Amino acid sequence: MKLVVCVIIDKEVDALLLVEQSLGRGYWFPFDEIKQGETRALAAKRITSKLCPYDFELVNVLKIRCSDLLPCLPSTQTYYLITKGRLTRANGTNLVNSIWMNFERMKTAIKNRELLGLEPYYLLKNILERQQVNGWDDFISGGQIFEESILQFIDCKQPDPNNQLIASPQEQLMGSAKFNAKLQERIFKEFYSYTFPSEYMSFQAFVEAMDNKLSITEKTKIQAYFRAFDAQQKSYLTYSDYLLGLAAMDPSTSHGGAPAEQRCRYIFRFYNIKNNGNMSIEEFRELHTDIQNLKDGKANNDAPPYSEVVSAFNSFNLQVNNLLQLTDFFKFCCTIVQDLLRMCKRYKDVKTDNSNNQVVFIMDQRPIQESNTPSGDSINNRQQVTDHMRALIDENSALRQQNANLFQQLDRLRLEIVQQQTNHDQLLQKSLCNLTITIDELTNQLNDYRQELSRLQKENDHLKQALNDLQKKNDSDAEENKHCKNI
Repeated sequence: MKLVVCVIIDKEVDALLLVEQSLGRGYWFPFDEIKQGETRALAAKRITSKLCPYDFELVNVLKIRCSDLLPCLPSTQTYYLITKGRLTRANGTNLVNSIWMNFERMKTAIKNRELLGLEPYYLLKNILERQQVNGWDDFISGGQIFEESILQFIDCKQPDPNNQLIASPQEQLMGSAKFNAKLQERIFKEFYSYTFPSEYMSFQAFVEAMDNKLSITEKTKIQAYFRAFDAQQKSYLTYSDYLLGLAAMDPSTSHGGAPAEQRCRYIFRFYNIKNNGNMSIEEFRELHTDIQNLKDGKANNDAPPYSEVVSAFNSFNLQVNNLLQLTDFFKFCCTIVQDLLRMCKRYKDVKTDNSNNQVVFIMDQRPIQESNTPSGDSINNRQQVTDHMRALIDENSALRQQNANLFQQLDRLRLEIVQQQTNHDQLLQKSLCNLTITIDELTNQLNDYRQELSRLQKENDHLKQALNDLQKKNDSDAEENKHCKNI
């Protein structure tokens, strides 16, 4: 797949034009696939003409991103820098779901999760830095134009209690969760299917990706899951963020050592609603409630007495603003939180379905059985749960297909509306031109009439002057005749 991505900038206000090509997915650069027999430059002009058919200029190629080596749909994305003129700004754009964003507005959009991915933010930052150095007249993209993306696997190393330095915490987490290279590749394909053409996962894409991984109850906590995955606090996830988050959620991940420490970080962010690194007693209450309910085998969210929560919270001997920090939380993890790690199977058991080569996700929030040998009833129950989840996955796939069809219908309707608006604007512009021509013709006729009137006025003045001269001559002759008679 060959894509052309248009980075359209207004040089006077340092803003990018972003569009929402799929409703509800977020704002991003205008892009489209190159048509047969079409060059990249012509494709860029075609894409831009739909947005601003009056005035634009191709400056240069910002970058070419090749993803042929990625385990997903191969594509080559060519990013063109395009500037707009005053005529375009005066007339606006043709698309309803479009917006100009400067650097500050883009920061707000990231905070409010309005973008499809973070590429517009980083590209605008790079463009403005280059412009300040070289100016627009001698603008150069700078850096390496050609990018060839590859999938960076994290080694799946089993934890060694005798020597934990041989593997990084991330590698130990992958090993503990048994996320080998094949599974990492599958997860990448899943990640990219929700984020394409961006390399970042938005909150909306995260909701869709986690839809078949969480129970109905857990889906109500999707904001907390996203906050836990967003370790860098960028409001958008990279593939590594997504992969490590899934590994931390995996029930097979160890309850001790470096993997457990990594999981504790995710648990802390999960309950730290303010996401400021300090857990209040109200936030701690949610954690304590979940632990107690899981220990007691309760499916509801019955909160323990507040006095019990206060007593547990005060057991940390907190000194700073009466808030629980991450370092204190690690001490807590060594005892009570391990109950949560052992009992709360929030995520999945990974099974390979050879018939469709997909990953099947099974939810099981019951306490883990002490016996290593499952009973017949347990096997039957698990098989029923598996069959039920597969049916739900099939139903979810059908709903996603229906949703995709609806989006296509919406896109067609939007194109029809744009075309009708364009036709209306063209008709109105044509009528305006005809009216202008008519006014010009009437104005010319009026000027001719004025000139003719001026000429007639001058002739009238000459006739009046001649009449006055004739009257004076008659008066003079009469006076002379009278004088002759008297003589």
